[in-house]
Amino acid sequence: MKESMQDMGTDTGLQVDMALFLNVTTSVQRTANLRGGEIQGLPNNQVIRGLLGVSSIPTAINEAKVDAEKGEFKKALDTIRQQSNTFDGIVSRWLADVSRIASQGRLPGRNQMSMQKIQEVTSARTNMQQATSPVSRAFQNLIQALEQAYTIQSREKKQYITPEQLKNYLAEHGNSLDEDTVRDYFEIGDKLTAGIEGRSVRIRPRLIKDGYYYFSKTRFTAIYAGASKNKNPQFIDPASDQPVDLTTGDLVRMIQEDGLWPLNLKACADEE
Repeated sequence: MKESMQDMGTDTGLQVDMALFLNVTTSVQRTANLRGGEIQGLPNNQVIRGLLGVSSIPTAINEAKVDAEKGEFKKALDTIRQQSNTFDGIVSRWLADVSRIASQGRLPGRNQMSMQKIQEVTSARTNMQQATSPVSRAFQNLIQALEQAYTIQSREKKQYITPEQLKNYLAEHGNSLDEDTVRDYFEIGDKLTAGIEGRSVRIRPRLIKDGYYYFSKTRFTAIYAGASKNKNPQFIDPASDQPVDLTTGDLVRMIQEDGLWPLNLKACADEE
């Protein structure tokens, strides 16, 4: 049979140069200290140091490296992008603060500084800009490598599963599939709509018995089992075969506010 969802995201034939992770970590760590040492003796007891808040980034980078080693390139890519944005934010705030100190130091008043001290501040800003440039390049190189690996992986991975494989995967990993995974393994129908016509609730397209449905907000996948005796919709959690507690009002609200999509498992064929 085709590959199980338990194997999705792994491909031992794909690799990312792990030195790229080390390059990011090393270059980030260098920015934690200011070249030439911290600058003291500034107005209002201000002190200019290296970048604060970057100490947690190497830990996150290492976690992404572990994910990449396991072939979970999308997860690693998301982490690296997030850390890159975090670093850029820290740098922007630092540069803004130092520029403010330098600008105020040129004005008459209690924040005025000597020309020597102003030169120290502007030199610190220049040094930090020089220190952060390699970080940006290291992040970009790593992001490009992960994007390429994820693109190749997406093309190569087997797409098809059986209902039993889906059930086993959800039972083991939890009934929560991101939208990319849903698109990989299901054909997605038109988004459902719900409204009141007279005294009746009208859901379009109509719910199909034994059909799969995806609740996008909660990332929950369920099978429609028909209407109950009290006319409420019956959905079954395929991971546990247990009914989902849901009233007609709940379903209408979810359709209107959260989104509900019909799914069809992509065709699964036996391998030769």
